[in-house]
Amino acid sequence: MKLFKLVKYENQPAIEATWINDKDENVRCEVFGNSQMQLLRDAIGESITAAQRKLINDVEKTYKPLPVETPVPVCCTPAQGLVALYHNLGKTEDDIHQLIESIEDATQKYTVKIAFSRATEWRRDSLSMSVMGDLLGLTSTELDELFIFANNVSV
Repeated sequence: MKLFKLVKYENQPAIEATWINDKDENVRCEVFGNSQMQLLRDAIGESITAAQRKLINDVEKTYKPLPVETPVPVCCTPAQGLVALYHNLGKTEDDIHQLIESIEDATQKYTVKIAFSRATEWRRDSLSMSVMGDLLGLTSTELDELFIFANNVSV
């Protein structure tokens, strides 16, 4: 069995490979997607030509792996959170205290103040963190990103 031809698909990032036997009969036809180019190289083996290698490399370059989603941490320490706030938003602890003072509802202001300054952990799912996100003008996704960053901070 020998490789007869490679055909690059125009409508998708893939290559069709056809092998023939000694009687010039098709014995194998297989389509390889752009994430399977190493399998195609292995299937062709040592007889691969420079032109085939280039074709395979060109199709392989179109492969874009799916982004790996980072799970949103449940909590972070206040120290991690403060570093994240400064790194991501340029906000200091004093800036946050000023934002908290702008809360009109006295009970909510006190609750957020205690959560910000006295809690041993900041919980992503807490009402206080939601209020803090609103005060900072953050979307839910941006608040998630802040917690992800914070969990990678070592203090």
